[in-house]
Amino acid sequence: MGELFLKISLICIWVLLGGFYFGGLYSQRQNLSWYLPVKNRIIILGSIGVVFGWLAIEIVFYAIMNHYLTSIWIILSLLVILVLAPMWLALQIKQIYTDSDPSKVLPTYIKNWNHFGPYLISQSHSHPQSQNQNLLFPKMIIIWAVNSSQIQDPLRLIEVGSLPKTMATNKITTNLIHLIHSDKKFHLYRFDVNLEEFPQGFYYRVCPDFQQFFVSAVRYPQISTKSGEKLKDKSGKDLEIVALSDPHADGNSILSEIEQIKRICPDADLIISSGDNVSRGSSWANWGRFFAQMGDFMATRPFYTCPGNHDGDSKKKARLWSTFFPYSFQSNDPSVAETNFFHSMRHGTVHMMFLDLYNRGKQPRLPDSSQIQSLIFDLEAHADAKVRILVLHNSIYCTGEFGCDPDLERLLLPIIDKYQIPLVISGHAHMLEIFRRKIPQSDQETVFLVNGGGGGKLDEILLHPKWLPTVPYHWEGRIHRAKISPYLGGDSSHPFRNDEAVLKHQEFGIISHSWTRIIIDLTDICLSMYDWQGTLLYDYKIPYQKRSKKYIRKNREAN
Repeated sequence: MGELFLKISLICIWVLLGGFYFGGLYSQRQNLSWYLPVKNRIIILGSIGVVFGWLAIEIVFYAIMNHYLTSIWIILSLLVILVLAPMWLALQIKQIYTDSDPSKVLPTYIKNWNHFGPYLISQSHSHPQSQNQNLLFPKMIIIWAVNSSQIQDPLRLIEVGSLPKTMATNKITTNLIHLIHSDKKFHLYRFDVNLEEFPQGFYYRVCPDFQQFFVSAVRYPQISTKSGEKLKDKSGKDLEIVALSDPHADGNSILSEIEQIKRICPDADLIISSGDNVSRGSSWANWGRFFAQMGDFMATRPFYTCPGNHDGDSKKKARLWSTFFPYSFQSNDPSVAETNFFHSMRHGTVHMMFLDLYNRGKQPRLPDSSQIQSLIFDLEAHADAKVRILVLHNSIYCTGEFGCDPDLERLLLPIIDKYQIPLVISGHAHMLEIFRRKIPQSDQETVFLVNGGGGGKLDEILLHPKWLPTVPYHWEGRIHRAKISPYLGGDSSHPFRNDEAVLKHQEFGIISHSWTRIIIDLTDICLSMYDWQGTLLYDYKIPYQKRSKKYIRKNREAN
């Protein structure tokens, strides 16, 4: 009986070793050699081979000794455990998702959308065109899609005006409305609003339902050329930004997240995303589900984004991405003006830059030389900006599934340091993390925000047990503890590493579906991270300029 129990134990050990080894490989979805040292792989595979070989010899031995029932019993036990072990691993993963992912099956009206939008984007300015003007306004672009069967009057598609009573009907025959895409099912339209005609804001309605929207002038992109221009507008309101990343909203429900954002940030000025808005960027249907879920939140404030790997890592995806987001792609060299998706946007003294790490689907992961030239030229042209924010998809520093990115670090860190960029926002890894790094020879710092918990499934590999050798960084539950147990001895050449970025700069980390509220005032960038239930996860403040004695005294008096 003891011998039989021993054999069953060996079978269990064999299955568990194999399950953890190949389960870790599956969860990581990368080449195992990237993160599992050769020595560990040899030990695990060798153990699997030894146990399996011994069991095979035992089965043959019992068969030769005419103990067929024992051999059959061992084989049946092995088959049962081979079924139960994957089920056990599947239940673990299911628990991870159900405990942290509030997404539900997409509603029918989202799956089978008949129209989506309208949503707002803006054309960017590469630099101030005239120093004689106090403010320069780019154009606001309204984009929406409608099922062709729902268009009752082809000559009445959009109405725009400074007041609801004076809205003018803009007809497609005026050539003001651009038909971007057309097929049997739907039409995609674009309308450019000249913001100089509406200095106080504008109202608009689009077919088919002609719901009325109002866009306040405080949400207009604008370039301040006054050296003493304050960040606050006439109403005294700070700039408020909602930052998302990796929503993958074609298959995941982000409706609850959007409702919480509306509740917490009803007066947000704009929305930014660091990519992977959908899972399959080459699908019109996927994009339709994304815009349908974002709903009217995007109808009253501009949306700025850069492509993630799911959005634009192939030429087909990139072509569709540029259709939905026709930003003004810019470069310091007119001959390469359309070779990349780099674009920037200015709101008062806040300047935001968006990189395409996939180079219009031509080359993955690293921005090409034309984008770097565009970035540097853009930073030089907006030298008067008080706050600079860099947005990209892949994270320079991260302890998630993809680890740190030494190539991006080498390419972008000198630029970040030179121009003292205080905030870098990224995603790619589906988690929330903050790294804080002091800029050399400066009293300023750069905060690297990994903001990838927008809706896609979380990085489940990080929740595996500490003793599992395939875990690149160790966590305790969902809270980060990577500093406690350095991985690979701090090997800086390894993508998964507890190097200086983790040991010195890591500030906070949590595995949670999340989004970030950013409020920029006269002296600080205030970050507030929330989960999908609207619970505050973490607060962080980045001072970007020194407080004057007058400012401190005024604050004390107010308090």
